[in-house]
Amino acid sequence: MRIAQEPTPAEVAILGLVNEGETHGYGINQTIEERGMHIWTAIGFSSIYAILQRLEKARLIRGRRDKTERLPARKLYRITSEGRKALQRALKLYLSEPDRPRFRVDLGVANLYLLPKEEAIKCLEAYCANLRDKINALDRRVEELKPLDFITEAVFDHALGHRHAELGWAETLLKKYRKQPTGV
Repeated sequence: MRIAQEPTPAEVAILGLVNEGETHGYGINQTIEERGMHIWTAIGFSSIYAILQRLEKARLIRGRRDKTERLPARKLYRITSEGRKALQRALKLYLSEPDRPRFRVDLGVANLYLLPKEEAIKCLEAYCANLRDKINALDRRVEELKPLDFITEAVFDHALGHRHAELGWAETLLKKYRKQPTGV
């Protein structure tokens, strides 16, 4: 079986980790935790094994049973040459073409008129407060992980830059919306 399209971002993240060296699902989860990758990837512990199975079926990775005396035996994965090529194709795309993020808030704003104005204002205030909390959480996580290597720092800087820009946008929207007549 081959993957009909390019690997998903979650599959690319797992391929990248497997590319670093032979590993097992639990080891992948540990690396994700240690690097703070849960902040910028949508990979849950339970999805790691499903992704590994898909990648193995697509022949992008190869698994083998660990022959140590551990019970239960772990399955160790390594990337295949086809997997490395798929990973490189995806990385070239990700590094050269900006992606349009899909934000749920855009649907909320598009339908803002369906809520009473005061309720919509409370929601937007909560959105701003939640963004501030997320920025603070990211800042704390960066401090916990220091010293950061260049790559990890760049990923966190990108996430923080987006959150700060989003907060600026949301605060401006809220300010403008407060000035709008009721029902608009």
